[in-house]
Amino acid sequence: MVDNKTLNDNEPEKSEEQAAGFTDEQRCKQTTSRWPLIFSLLAVIVAAVFGFGISSNIMGVDKQLAQEMKTVALLEQKVQQLEGLVKQVGTAEMVRNELNSAAADEVLRRVAALKEGVTDDALVTTLDEVEASLQKVKAAFDAKRLAPPVEK
Repeated sequence: MVDNKTLNDNEPEKSEEQAAGFTDEQRCKQTTSRWPLIFSLLAVIVAAVFGFGISSNIMGVDKQLAQEMKTVALLEQKVQQLEGLVKQVGTAEMVRNELNSAAADEVLRRVAALKEGVTDDALVTTLDEVEASLQKVKAAFDAKRLAPPVEK
């Protein structure tokens, strides 16, 4: 007796799709029709991720821009305050006296350094006189600098 199973061993086994009546051509069409769907889903996912990234970047830029606008407004306010001070009577003179006082201070330091290197008594006496005169000038600038501005 010939076993039916032995005869079927030589034939390739049929898959479920072939058993269901699908041909190779139908299976190929079915697989091929899935690729556009897969690619379109991937495109939607990539577009969503990209859109979310752009959106978060724009929100970050908006926050930074708002912060910079606050800083600019604060700086404009400070500039207006400084312009108001400059417009006050005597402010320019007060600044000038401050600069003159600093310059007199520097000259006093240089005279003191020069005195240390001089050995001639006549020159030391002259430098002492110069130093005393400069101290009087510096005191006058300091008095003007510290006095309140006089309105005209």
